[in-house]
Amino acid sequence: MTETALSLPAILDLSAAEPLRQALLERLGQGGGGEVRLEGDAVDRVSTACLQVLLTAAADCRSQGGRLRLLSPSEALCKAFHVLGLDPQLTEMCAA
Repeated sequence: MTETALSLPAILDLSAAEPLRQALLERLGQGGGGEVRLEGDAVDRVSTACLQVLLTAAADCRSQGGRLRLLSPSEALCKAFHVLGLDPQLTEMCAA
């Protein structure tokens, strides 16, 4: 059974980093090597701290034999990855 994607909020600023980390840890704990899916189309603003949380969660998923998949990333989310030179990581997270 596929779990519903976690919808990312419009504002992923510094204050959103810890709640995002907690939500992802919860999903990782349930996964057991499965796919953690995130819906990114509503994101209007994103901080480096939240990108770090996403990248760490993706690495944790891989270490458990699963993956973090980013569905429909917004233009703002794509731009944040690009500005930091993280295009390969974004591509990996968005791959079907």
